[in-house]
Amino acid sequence: MINLMNKKAAGENIFSIWWVAIWIVIVAGFYVAMYMYSGVSISVQNIESDILAEKILSCVSEQDNLNQKVLQENFDIYKECGLSKNIFEKEKPDFYFDVLISDESGKLVGKEISGGDIEFKIGCSISNKVNSANYPTCSEKQEKLWHNGQQVNVKVLAASNQNGKREAIGL
Repeated sequence: MINLMNKKAAGENIFSIWWVAIWIVIVAGFYVAMYMYSGVSISVQNIESDILAEKILSCVSEQDNLNQKVLQENFDIYKECGLSKNIFEKEKPDFYFDVLISDESGKLVGKEISGGDIEFKIGCSISNKVNSANYPTCSEKQEKLWHNGQQVNVKVLAASNQNGKREAIGL
């Protein structure tokens, strides 16, 4: 009879080891699920600034020529390029753009066109040297276009400082 009791006790020992293993798996699964649910930080500033610069550059050019409307005094870049003026002119904007058109000698052709937070222009020069979340992410696009039989250089600087947010990456 004593021999049977020892076998039963040994079986309970093995059974309790399995229970501990199961609880470890359950707790580990819970922590993994909570980590995934709490999310990750998503930043698309570089994509936003790149798209903005590309959109403006394609707006001021017509194939290989400079869009003549750009040099007119009443040129409205927001209307012509399909940009929302409210985004660039709110109290603390998250975006900035600057368009410079110069001839081969570097002389400005027309006027400088910009919108958004002018401080981003300085932030762009700093963010190229220092990696910080406090500075905007900038994108610069250049293209040579024809204007009145001469080549002009069109340079577009675009910046985004829109903070990303945390998103759940659940399955």
